Amino acid sequence: MIEDAGIADDDVERAWRLTRAAYDDPEFEGLEIDDTRAIIDISGRHVHVAFRGTATPLNAAHDVAFLLLPLSDFPALRVGEDEWAARVHGGFAKMASNVADRLAERLEKWPRRTVVLSGHSLGGALAILVGGALKGRGHSVQICTFGAPPPGDAQYARLLDGVPCLRFANRCDPVPRSLGGADHGGLGGVLDLPMVREYVHVGTHVELEPWSETWRHAVEAVAGRQAG
Repeated sequence: MIEDAGIADDDVERAWRLTRAAYDDPEFEGLEIDDTRAIIDISGRHVHVAFRGTATPLNAAHDVAFLLLPLSDFPALRVGEDEWAARVHGGFAKMASNVADRLAERLEKWPRRTVVLSGHSLGGALAILVGGALKGRGHSVQICTFGAPPPGDAQYARLLDGVPCLRFANRCDPVPRSLGGADHGGLGGVLDLPMVREYVHVGTHVELEPWSETWRHAVEAVAGRQAG
């Protein structure tokens, strides 16, 4: 288990496998609403739900709708009583709110089981937002994201305090750093856009590849092409 993460290694591995499968694997039960796709796996001790990342033009349109909107505009995503000041990514929240109620209905079959939510890129942001909604409905949740952007501001991140959440990212991946201030590893300080700076990540960051390895791989790739 990653130290102090609260998520078992086998659940992390399973989350990654399902996150990849969410794009096009027909093996698992699917939930698809308005271009938001998730798969559900109940074969283990926990229920796993994995969200697909950006795969269609409509998904991409939601990606760039990054205006922060009040969480209260999305009743399906309620987390708790202290959410009045929280704001979330408008495009991500619209997609998450479309699927949250339907997923909650599915999960009524297993009310006592922990739900592990995961996703890559856009799917990771959806996993956090829907995970927060399930937390607000009394579910025990854990979250694993892979290369995901932040879904909201600092007030929203505080609503998920205490929820086990691992945020995996390669150092060279621009998506996790596309929103948020420089003090949080984002580009908002560089771009000097206030709305961008106010985004804050949720969970514990796990770096999959340091800059030194990225640089080494880049050099090897260029050398390989030249040799060929």
